[in-house]
Amino acid sequence: MLSLSGCLRVEGSIAVSHAAINGAVVGPIVARDALELLPNARVTGDVEDRQIEYRQIEIQLGAVVDSRLMHQADTKTQELKLASSS
Repeated sequence: MLSLSGCLRVEGSIAVSHAAINGAVVGPIVARDALELLPNARVTGDVEDRQIEYRQIEIQLGAVVDSRLMHQADTKTQELKLASSS
């Protein structure tokens, strides 16, 4: 898990399972499980790759995002069953 406090700034790529951001990030973010953008988060994607990838996301009031958001679907497939007719 990555926890970025309000006074910190990261310039570059972030790839983790879970991230809680309350500072500034300039660059792509991949959060394989969950991404939390806290009230002081300021997130900007790169010019070429303006992207944030996540499976679950929480954006709190006050957070600013200037990037493309890409949801990562679960890789597990579920078998569907037909309802029995009466």
